[in-house]
Amino acid sequence: MEEVSLKSFLGSFSLFENFNDNELDLISNYFQLETFPKGVTILKQGDSGENIFLIKSGKVNVSLRKPGDVNLTIGEIGEGEFFGEVSMFSGGPIIASIHTLEDTTCYKFARNNLDLLRNLDLALATKIEHSIAVSSAQKIIHLLKLLRELYSHSQETKSVGHRGLPVLVLPFKPNPAAKSQRISDFKFNFSRLREMEILSEFSDDEIQILLKYPTVIQCEKGYPLTAKDNHLSECAIVYSGALQEHGKVLPKLSIVEPGQMYGELSIILEDHGIFSAMARENSVILSFSEDDISKMHAENFELWAKFHRVICLEVINFLYNADRQMLRFEAESKDF
Repeated sequence: MEEVSLKSFLGSFSLFENFNDNELDLISNYFQLETFPKGVTILKQGDSGENIFLIKSGKVNVSLRKPGDVNLTIGEIGEGEFFGEVSMFSGGPIIASIHTLEDTTCYKFARNNLDLLRNLDLALATKIEHSIAVSSAQKIIHLLKLLRELYSHSQETKSVGHRGLPVLVLPFKPNPAAKSQRISDFKFNFSRLREMEILSEFSDDEIQILLKYPTVIQCEKGYPLTAKDNHLSECAIVYSGALQEHGKVLPKLSIVEPGQMYGELSIILEDHGIFSAMARENSVILSFSEDDISKMHAENFELWAKFHRVICLEVINFLYNADRQMLRFEAESKDF
C-alpha cells in the first residue's frame, strides 16, 4: 500500500510529472520515507549534502548562519516542495540550514541511489538528472530576476565571474566588425583539455570521440554571439580566450573562461533568448549545436549521457552561486 501511495505522490510531483508508470515503479524502490519531529535540523549549512528531500507533509524553514552563530530565517517551504537538490547533485556543501517548524514527513532520495540507477538504467538516471536541472534552471531565472532588481538599487558595481567571483570586465559593447571563422582541422593541445575540470570525468578516448561533434569557432575580440547566431545555437565550451555574458535576467556581466561552459541554461530550458555574449578577447570555442548533440545521442548514448550530466552539473553550480548571492542580499537586508 505504501508503494502505491509513493508512486501516486511521485507522479503528481513536479519533478516527476513527465515520468511514465514503469519509470515511477522503478524509481519508487529508491525512496525512503522519513519523519522528523518539530524543532530538529534536517540539513546543516556547510555540511556535505547527500540527499534530496520531497516534503509529503509538514513545514520547514530555511535559515542562514551569520557570524556570531546568529541564524537568520530566509523563508519557509512545505508540502509538495523539495530541498537538498543542489548539494545532492553537485556534492558541494549545503548552502543553508533546514529546520522543521512542525512534524514533517519526507521522501528521501540519496545520491548513491542515483549512481545505482545509472548502472541499472542509464536513460532513466539521465532523465532524473535532466528533471532536477530543469527545475534548477527555472529557479535560476527567478533568482536572477530578483538579483537584477536588487543590484539596480545597490551601490555595488563590480561584475562577477562565471563561478560567482568578482572580476573587472569591459563594457558590453560587441564590435560589429569583428569576425569569426570555423576551423575544421584545429590542432588541440590535449594536455590543456585534460586539465579542464569540466572534462575531468571523461577518459582520454572519450575526449577524443567527444571532439568529433562540436564546431570549432575562432572569434575575434568583440565578436557578438547571440541566440540568432548560426555558430552558437546551443552551448559552447571555451577552449581559449574568454567570453563575456550579458542578458535580460543577468544581474551583472559574467565572464566565461577556458574550461567553462556558455549556454547551459539555454539547452536545458530550450530557450535561446536568455543570454547574449561576446568574445572578450580573441577566443576559440567548441560550439555544440542542437544537431551535434542529437547526433551524439544517436551514435554514442553513453557519451551523450555523460556530456548531458556535465550540462546539468553546470546548471546546478549556477544555481548554487545564484542562491549564495540571493542569501547574501537577504541577510544584508535584515535588521539584527
